[in-house]
Amino acid sequence: MSLITNFHNERDARIFRDSKRDEGHAASLFTYGKDRYRVRVVECTSKEEQQKSQRWLSN
Repeated sequence: MSLITNFHNERDARIFRDSKRDEGHAASLFTYGKDRYRVRVVECTSKEEQQKSQRWLSN
């Protein structure tokens, strides 16, 4: 499952992204305007799935 969350503060977006990664999910931060940030999270059930999803999000 994929989740997209929007932020107006880069610090909050980075904290959210890092917390989701710590939970074992793949997460990437995208900037799409002045003070507009989007974090996309892909829920993963294994470490291998997290690594594959993280590479996919990074491309």
